[in-house]
Amino acid sequence: MSATGLIGDTFGAGEEDEVEAADEFGFATGSLNNLEAVVPASLPGTLETWQWALINSFFSIGGLIGSYGCVAPLAYLGRKKTLLWANLFVFLSSALMFFGEVWWVLLLGRVSIGVVAGVAQMVAGSYMTEIAPIAIRGSVGVCSQVGIVCGIAFANFLT
Repeated sequence: MSATGLIGDTFGAGEEDEVEAADEFGFATGSLNNLEAVVPASLPGTLETWQWALINSFFSIGGLIGSYGCVAPLAYLGRKKTLLWANLFVFLSSALMFFGEVWWVLLLGRVSIGVVAGVAQMVAGSYMTEIAPIAIRGSVGVCSQVGIVCGIAFANFLT
């Protein structure tokens, strides 16, 4: 394989990672917006409006924790291992959101998926900044925002 082909393949894989991270972020942002009448009714007991609001909004707190908390793992582990370790939070959040029957467990699940989204946004962005040719770095940066919007649209379409 030529050096040009290797750079193109590497850049294509990196761009795919960035868009997938952005899609995850967007999907998790928009996934609960249209389910306010469905999810609280499916839980045992009552779910107050303030509890539902906390469950929805604590995704952002998790994103803040993930984006600031990934700096040290990025420095010591590198991008690949940081993303691999972040997958623990994916499994944790999936389990908490699936098996959670009380509001605070759902809240912990949202924080956990927020951590993953924050890490993914930081890691994918730094990776794309490093490998993108200087002439197209601005265009590459827009792909992340497009992915977030597509993820929100997809979540709204499904709900």
